[in-house]
Amino acid sequence: MAYDKREMNEFEIKCEYLTEITSLSCKRRVWDLDLASIGDLAQALMHESTLYAFIVSNGDKVVFGIMKEPLTGISPNIPLSMIPLNSENYDSVKIKKMEFNGRDIGEVRLYFSTKEIKKREIAVIWFILLMFAFSGGILLVLVYYLINIQIMRPINVLGLLNENLSSKFIELKSNLDEGSYEKIISINDSVPEMFIDEVEKYRAKKDEIGSLFRAFDIMKNSICTATNVVANISSKLMEVNEKLEKIVDMRTKLLKKSNYNLKMVVARLKQTQTTMVQQEKLASIGQIAAGVAHEINNPTGFIMSNMGSLSGYVNDIVSIVNAYRKASDLDNPDEVKAALEEAGKLSKKLDLDFLISDIKDIIKDSSEGSVRIKDIVDNLKNYARIDNNQSLSSININECLEVTLKLLGNELKYDLIVSKNLEDISFVQGHSGQLAQVFTNIIVNASHAIKDQKRDQPGHISVKTYDKDDFVWCEIEDDGPGIPADIMQKIFEPFFTTKEAGKGTGLGLSISFDIIKAKHNGDIWCESTDQGTKFIIKLPVHHE
Repeated sequence: MAYDKREMNEFEIKCEYLTEITSLSCKRRVWDLDLASIGDLAQALMHESTLYAFIVSNGDKVVFGIMKEPLTGISPNIPLSMIPLNSENYDSVKIKKMEFNGRDIGEVRLYFSTKEIKKREIAVIWFILLMFAFSGGILLVLVYYLINIQIMRPINVLGLLNENLSSKFIELKSNLDEGSYEKIISINDSVPEMFIDEVEKYRAKKDEIGSLFRAFDIMKNSICTATNVVANISSKLMEVNEKLEKIVDMRTKLLKKSNYNLKMVVARLKQTQTTMVQQEKLASIGQIAAGVAHEINNPTGFIMSNMGSLSGYVNDIVSIVNAYRKASDLDNPDEVKAALEEAGKLSKKLDLDFLISDIKDIIKDSSEGSVRIKDIVDNLKNYARIDNNQSLSSININECLEVTLKLLGNELKYDLIVSKNLEDISFVQGHSGQLAQVFTNIIVNASHAIKDQKRDQPGHISVKTYDKDDFVWCEIEDDGPGIPADIMQKIFEPFFTTKEAGKGTGLGLSISFDIIKAKHNGDIWCESTDQGTKFIIKLPVHHE
């Protein structure tokens, strides 16, 4: 028998509704693997005349299953494709996925049949035909009664119950979405007083209406249980939130204290770094102290010698002046003339003209020596000072190199030949004292490496500067023994040294690396073979 579109729509809606209710009821049971409880639910569902089979699966495996005609269970853990279902016994399959705690836990499959509907409708039609034969009026009254009292009234009551439950569930979901946990309350399972008698009557029926009411009870009980759990969890969640706020407040205070301590540690580290840099400078100064002393001793020696000569010249000039002064004190012309002749003879004897000329040379030489001493002292003072000022100044790299080479002159001149190729280069922004320290560390290391070879001929160091690509380049190259490949990657590490204990701190190249990279935004690297080593320094012309 064919069905009209309305009947099929009602059948589909009923199937969808029952599937939705069943999936909600199964979620917790499947999560807890409560097969006994799922079995009780299945037994209740099998009272539904249109339901042929009920299956709960996870992936392609059966968790629980039961089917009608005959009423038998389906073995768990078998593949879905091996379920012995007869396609002639069902007309529609409804599948609903289940999620719990945000995780996919499986799906519910309900297989529905229209056979019972067909049987009921055939019986109703025969009944209507027989009743129509006896009395058309009575048949119309009975049909009206059956439709309005036996079917529509239960459906309307169930719809009102569902609306009541849905409104509470929507309110619960809204509070959950908004995070208003304090507004979450349990959804009770009470029936409005005006429907109590009707609901009990419909629930006791053995037909589809009774099955529908009993299924609705199962769904309602599951929802009530779930909301009770949510209400308890929300209450506990509020308590946890309060504890978390206290913990966060405490941790915030601890974090502020830790940040303060960290700032103090950073300040001490900066002070330690400054101290270490200055100590390395002093170590370098100690290495060149003898040379500086020698450079100062040379002009000091001839200044002292000139002072001895100048003292004798002054005594001779004083003698001549005294002779002329004696003549000026006489009144007798003859005596004055005789005194002037004696003074003239003394002047020629002591060679006054030579004395005056040589005094000028002595003063000139002594002044030059004093200037030389002043330059050495100024260079040493500029090299040794601490660059506490964070602001950068314009620097000519060539001048830094010249100052450094002058200070190291005595250290280098006996064992090394230094060649310079300093081009006309741009100014860079930086600290002259720090860059001078970098050049000193590299050149002194090259000098020591060459001296350790104890070669017969002096070594060679070349210094080259030039502009390229908006950078000032400086190359310092020596013909020493070179740096072995296995330690090349370590030369810029703090405290790494190849020198004997007590002869090196291992901080020179590490500090040089930090000065160039961190403080001058430049770059420094090394190239080495067994024929020598080249250090390359690149500094930007303009700091951004």
